[in-house]
Amino acid sequence: STFGILNDNKTEFDNYTRIRRKYLVFVNPHSGPGNGVKNYEAVVKPMFEEAGIEITLVITQYALHAKEYVQDPNCNLSLFSCICIISGDGLIFEVVNGIAQRSDGLKLLKEVLCIAPIPSGTGNGLAKSVLFASNNEPYSAINCAFVAVKGKPHPLDLSRVTTPNETHYSFLSLGWGLISDIDILSESLRCLGEARLYAAAVYFIGAKRLYKGRLSMVLTTEVTDEAVNIDNDGIAIFKDPATLRYRKVITGDFLLVWVVQTSHAASTMHSGPGVELDDAIFTVYVVRNMSRFELLQLLIDLDTGDHVKHEKVETYKALSYSLEPNTAEDNKTGIYSLDGEVIEYGPVQGVVLPHAMRVQTI
Repeated sequence: STFGILNDNKTEFDNYTRIRRKYLVFVNPHSGPGNGVKNYEAVVKPMFEEAGIEITLVITQYALHAKEYVQDPNCNLSLFSCICIISGDGLIFEVVNGIAQRSDGLKLLKEVLCIAPIPSGTGNGLAKSVLFASNNEPYSAINCAFVAVKGKPHPLDLSRVTTPNETHYSFLSLGWGLISDIDILSESLRCLGEARLYAAAVYFIGAKRLYKGRLSMVLTTEVTDEAVNIDNDGIAIFKDPATLRYRKVITGDFLLVWVVQTSHAASTMHSGPGVELDDAIFTVYVVRNMSRFELLQLLIDLDTGDHVKHEKVETYKALSYSLEPNTAEDNKTGIYSLDGEVIEYGPVQGVVLPHAMRVQTI
């Protein structure tokens, strides 16, 4: 058992945890099937206490509670070495963006804090990706808690995603078309856990909606020194694709565009075979033409990562992207899903922020 492992290596364990004993723990009691508090009491709290970790516990009471907490000027986040988030990817998105919007936020994420996700939601892509990067540990709350305690800091790429009126920091993916429809419009079925994604997939594949737009990318094979800037935080960023000499441009009808940053978008979806936490690259999937049967098979193949083998799936490796939906054609009813959250619809741009955050891995 995990506790047996801790006891067998108690001297090494105590030496390592002595310098990192203060954790800020967020629990969303309503995420997914609503077992966040149960997971904390039964799994996380006993393990953290055995390791001698001092816990500051915040059980979120309302939307954006965690964001308000980390943005409070009186909240000294530098006192903590790790932020443990017991929820789905949505609360991680809230916390990361709340920290990033502080004046010292990007430095905290890059140099001081680690994020440790423990699954308790309907989408747990980061938790699964962290376990996958930790010698492919089996997916469970107890294994994530073990990684949170025993793991060491590992860099994680972020991306800066901008719409006309908003700026977000993403760690997982941006979806448009079929992917975002399934992700966002299935929220009413969240009591089913991740099974809601499959139930919604059947409906939206039947609808087979097409979206018109323009996708521009700076591919990894096209980048020169002129494409790179270093911002005030010492993070390498890439210029707007529209300003660069070399671009890959696709226009017309799309069934989906999916910009992936991690190996898994959910615990059951191996969305990014070969994608690493810190490879500083977007993996972009584009699907323009498929039958309903092919789309169904595509989503089934996501479990194993075999979707990349489909001849109608276009795969690109990019450092930045710009997506411009034709809002006149889709009557402004399209949806973006950024790390599972809805963001402003319209022109959107994303650039990689290499190694801009840290997570616990083994």
